[in-house]
Amino acid sequence: MHGNELIGKEVIDYLATKKPKTKLGIIGIVANTEAMKLRKRFIDVDGNRCFPGSPDGNVEERMAYEILKATKDCDYVIDIHSTYAKQPDVIILTKKKAMKLAKSIPIKKILFMEKSIASGKALIDHVKCGVSIEFNRKRSKEYVAEKITTAIKAIERGKLYENKEIYKVLGFYGKKDSNYKWKNFKEIKEKEVKREFQKSKKLYPVFIGEPSYSFYCMIATK
Repeated sequence: MHGNELIGKEVIDYLATKKPKTKLGIIGIVANTEAMKLRKRFIDVDGNRCFPGSPDGNVEERMAYEILKATKDCDYVIDIHSTYAKQPDVIILTKKKAMKLAKSIPIKKILFMEKSIASGKALIDHVKCGVSIEFNRKRSKEYVAEKITTAIKAIERGKLYENKEIYKVLGFYGKKDSNYKWKNFKEIKEKEVKREFQKSKKLYPVFIGEPSYSFYCMIATK
């Protein structure tokens, strides 16, 4: 999806040679090839913020339009990303009906983002049932491929992993260059933050250190 996150292409190429044994039909899509050549996140606009796209639009809008055509008959979509944030791998969903798919993936943390947070313009907002996975940027293609392969087998067998930690994003917080001493997925103690997000007694920052975001972090509750 993003031209500077190469793990998705590496895993698709890797799995194409390994050919996981499954009765499911699998389609691998390398999305933004133009941005990938330049090692840029995108050419014109963020590719994961312009769905459903347009056949007459810019580079990413045309890409989004073609991806939805290619996935319109897919029962499940897994969108692979990688993040600079120093945090564990996390599954992201914007629709509650995708929770079963999220529980089929052997990754502990799940982050629910409502459409109002994700702007309703991400790929997973426009497919039948989809999740994004943000892998830590240090993960190898073999590690990511193993997680995806295990998920495919779990989907086929109807297996669910129950030892999940589920978080819900409440909003964004702080300026990009803020100097809070917080750590991702560690409880925030500051009272002023708690006053702003009164929906929960326990608040957790996520995606601190992701340079593509214009804010310091997302605030979530467990």
